[in-house]
Amino acid sequence: MIDTISEFLTLAMLVANFSVMVYTFSKFLREPEKKQEDRISTLEDKVAWIEDRLKLGSNHFDSLDDGNRVAQKALIALLGHDITGNNEAELKEAKKELNSYLLRKVVK
Repeated sequence: MIDTISEFLTLAMLVANFSVMVYTFSKFLREPEKKQEDRISTLEDKVAWIEDRLKLGSNHFDSLDDGNRVAQKALIALLGHDITGNNEAELKEAKKELNSYLLRKVVK
């Protein structure tokens, strides 16, 4: 009977040790996964910030393109007037567009 109790206690200790080892091993396996999830989350936040900055930059470049287009139209009208001496209607239209563009820029 003592042998049976001793064997039972030995078996219980083995099971307890095994369960502790399984728990420790599973915790060890989950730790890199948590670190990886943290890194991925940080990188996703950085990518979102970069995408926002790219959108802002794109809008800024679109605004610059509009200004360049208006200024180039006015320059063409000035050159045409300087070369031929006429093109007054084109000059007036270019002036009107330039004023309109500048007023829109000031209002924004």
